[in-house]
Amino acid sequence: MFNNILINLQFPEYKIDWELVTQKITPKTKLIMLNSPHNPTGAILSEEDIRQLRSVVTGTGIYILSDEVYEHLIYDRAKHCSILRYPDLLERSFVCFSFGKVYHCTGWKLGYIVSSPSLMKEFRKLHQYNCFSCHTPSQVALATFLEKKEAYLGLGTALQKKRDYFISLMKDTKFDLLDSKGSYFICAKYHRISDENDTAFSTRITREFGVATIPVSAFYKAGTDNKVVRFCFAKKEQTLEDAVQKLRLI
Repeated sequence: MFNNILINLQFPEYKIDWELVTQKITPKTKLIMLNSPHNPTGAILSEEDIRQLRSVVTGTGIYILSDEVYEHLIYDRAKHCSILRYPDLLERSFVCFSFGKVYHCTGWKLGYIVSSPSLMKEFRKLHQYNCFSCHTPSQVALATFLEKKEAYLGLGTALQKKRDYFISLMKDTKFDLLDSKGSYFICAKYHRISDENDTAFSTRITREFGVATIPVSAFYKAGTDNKVVRFCFAKKEQTLEDAVQKLRLI
């Protein structure tokens, strides 16, 4: 049996409180889980975060599980601080990627993990019993797509245009958008509109205005409610325009 220790990101920047992380580390700590770019907030790890992470794990037997499925969706010329960039951290890490997020085919359920040779040897012992096989045509299709690097290297530029367009449209609403440095999500505060909890607010605007959002409290085990909802801007421009036109009425 294991016990998971959840550490909330610091609102509203959604930064990691490394002092708190350090306080929570015990001799029983086996693994630290990270996600960058982050869903639902769009936050990303910085070089300072990597320095702090290295400080926490150096001299310990702690492993790292790094979820980097939105690796190509980084904006404003920021650098994706992948664990793969740091050999000393990779030696103790499993780094997860998703073809579904890159090629917009999440239903295919295909991805991959990168780690050190010694850890991958142990990983395969478990994986062979959890995933018997993958759909062959999907694997062939993805292998073909990977030969066209522009298909994924241009993702960040394409999605940043959508993010920026959505931000420009939302200026005429009462929502206050938070910063999104990665992923295809952006969060917004709605305190100027309503005092409802985020679940009630999301439900109401879906029913009354036809625009679906995700209440960010759903991502917290304790249901922390900062009056924030998540939007997805990976849509056609016309869809974004239609949605914001409805949001202006709120």
